[in-house]
Amino acid sequence: MMAKLKKESLKRALPLVVLFVLLGLVSLAAGGHWVLRALAGPEEISAFSPNDLEGRYLQAEISTVVDEYAYIEQRMGDADEGRVVGREYMIYTPSGEYVLGLLVQGDELSRLEASLSHLIEDGQFASPVTITGTVVPMDAESIALFDELLQYHAISEGNAVHSLLVAGALGTLSQNTTYVLFFATVLLLLLGVALLVAALSGAFQGAVRRYIRSGDAPRDVLRQLDARNGAYSLGKAWFYPFAVLYQSGFFTRLLDAEDLVWIYLNGGKGEVVLATAQGRRYTVNPGKTEPEQALYELFRLYPWVYKGYSEEAQRLYERDPELLAQDGVDEE
Repeated sequence: MMAKLKKESLKRALPLVVLFVLLGLVSLAAGGHWVLRALAGPEEISAFSPNDLEGRYLQAEISTVVDEYAYIEQRMGDADEGRVVGREYMIYTPSGEYVLGLLVQGDELSRLEASLSHLIEDGQFASPVTITGTVVPMDAESIALFDELLQYHAISEGNAVHSLLVAGALGTLSQNTTYVLFFATVLLLLLGVALLVAALSGAFQGAVRRYIRSGDAPRDVLRQLDARNGAYSLGKAWFYPFAVLYQSGFFTRLLDAEDLVWIYLNGGKGEVVLATAQGRRYTVNPGKTEPEQALYELFRLYPWVYKGYSEEAQRLYERDPELLAQDGVDEE
C-alpha cells in the first residue's frame, strides 16, 4: 500500500516537476550563460578589434565623449513632454582609435548622466568614467543619427563602429535582472529536483509513517496496509478499520478512525462527508461507485458513527461534535 501511495504522490508531482525543470532550463538558456560571463569578469574593450565587439561583455574607461545623438523618452498619457529614461552618446574607445555608441538607461542613467555631460562640455575629464556592459548592434534609427553626428564633427566613417555599448547590461537585460533570472533558474531546478526526490522517497507519506510508529504493533499496521483486502477504496481514499487514508495534493493524509463521529451524503454534490470529533469535515468523491453503496460499506466499517444526514445531527454537531459520538441523537 505504501508503494501505491508513493506512486499516487509521484503521479501528482510529476507535472509540476516537469514544469519547474522546463522553466528552469528556459530561464538558464535566456540568461544563465551571461551570469557565468559576469562571474568571470568583463573583458577590456581594447583587446578586441572593432568588428569583434558585438555580443561581448566588456569594460571601457571612457575619457572622451563626442556628443549625445539620441534619447529615449517615456510619456505618460497624452503629455507633450515625457521623462528621459535613456540617452545614446558617441564615445571614443580608450585607445582613441575609433568611435562607437554608448546607451545609458534606467539606473545607469541616474548614475552616469552628470559625468557624461561633463565630459561632453569639457571634451576630456581627468578621471575617466568606467563603463561595463554588453555590445549590441545599432538599429537603423540610431545608425542614421549616429552618421549625422559623424559628419557634424568631421569624423571619418572608417573610424566609426555601428555598435552600442549598453551600460550595465548583461546580454539584452540589465545586470540585476539577469542575476535575478539566474537565481530563479537555480531555485526552479532545485524545487523540481526536491519535489521529485520527496515523491520517490515517500516524504509525502510522513503522516502515515508517524501513525504506524506511534502504535504498539507497527508491523501489524503495515501488514494490514499491505493486505489486498484490508481496505475499502473509494475515489482517492482508502478506508481501513483503524484509519482513513486520502490524497490531498502531493500528500497522503490520515484520519484516525476513532475520530469519526458522523458520515453522511451531500446530496447536492454526490460526495461522502466524513465528520470528526474535532469539528472537521472531509469530503470524498465516490467516483463511479454508487453513493448509497459507498455509505453502506463505510457504515459497516465504522458502526459507531452517526449514519446519514439530519437537521438534528447538524444542530448537535455544530454545538459539540462529540455529542454525536455520545449517542446524543437517535438514528432513524
